[in-house]
Parts: sequence; structure tokens; C-alpha cells
Amino acid sequence: MIRLEKHVEDALKELSVIYPSYNLKDPHNKGTAHRIAKMWIENFKGLGEMDFEFTTFPFESKVDNECSNWIIIRDIEFSSWCAHHFLPFSGTIDIGYIPNEIIAGASKLPRAVDYLSAKPQVQEELGEDIINFLYDRLHTPKICVRIVSKHTCIACRGAKSRHAEMVTFHSFKKADLKEFLGMLK
Repeated sequence: MIRLEKHVEDALKELSVIYPSYNLKDPHNKGTAHRIAKMWIENFKGLGEMDFEFTTFPFESKVDNECSNWIIIRDIEFSSWCAHHFLPFSGTIDIGYIPNEIIAGASKLPRAVDYLSAKPQVQEELGEDIINFLYDRLHTPKICVRIVSKHTCIACRGAKSRHAEMVTFHSFKKADLKEFLGMLK
């Protein structure tokens, strides 16, 4: 962390050269490089090893195979970081899947979202990462994800649109996205 802190400190010094009114000696700026480095390490844990066990259980449907037995967990809160601007974006994620002999422990979907969202990325990649992560563990091609978020980079720079939301939909090849979205209503 010391090297990262030094690079942040150098960037803040450069900022004070560009904007001389940014006073590095201000008592509120003391330790800022350390806090930023610590925050990045904490918020980018998704770049490291997974820190939880993704528990699954056997599942055998007791109804006709033609029936769609969706399992949906809605409104999973998340926060991530825009890879383009290194600013946070946050919102909610809805995940649905039709089990194929395996179901996930209910708390494991929010844990997976927490882990997968903790890194710099674009929202589109996050949706794909969630689908691939679940496919590898649940072995079902019937997975859908909806992400609704607000991006700080849209709110505080460029367009400065504070109320804009980005909505992305992700589905694996054989998942019925229309059916999934209808169930979210």
C-alpha cells in the first residue's frame, strides 16, 4: 500500500501545481493520499481472490419440465467503479435463473454481486461477469440480470445529469429475457 499511497501523493502534488489554490498543507488534506489508497484497496477487492464459498444445493423440480420455475432475487444493492473515469456508480441488481438440478444459497447471489462489483469496470461487463459466474456454478443457461444504476461520472462531469439512470439487461443464450422482465413487474 505504501507504493500506491506514494503515487496518489504525487498526483495530489501535481494537482496543486495545476491549481495552486489546492493547498496540500491544509490540515484537511493531511493523510488524504493514505485514505485514497486505503479506499481503493477496500473497494477493489473484486480484483483479488473470492472471499466466500458459493454454496449450492441439489434441486429436482416436482412439476412438469415445460414449466418455468424462476428463482429471482431483486434489489441487490451494489456499488462499483467506472473504469473510464475512476468514479463510483451504484444501484440495484435483479438476478433470475431457472435451476437445472442445482440452486444457490439465497444469500450467495448478493455476496457474488458484492464481490464481482468491487473493481473498476463498465456496467456492461459487470452484467456479463455475473452471468458467467453463475453459469459456472449453477450449470444453467437460463440466467437473466438487470442492472439499474446512477453513475457519478454522468452526474458530476460532462453531461452533469444528476438524475440519469443507466439500465442494462443481460441474459444467457437460452434465457427468456421477456419472461424475466415480466416477472419483475
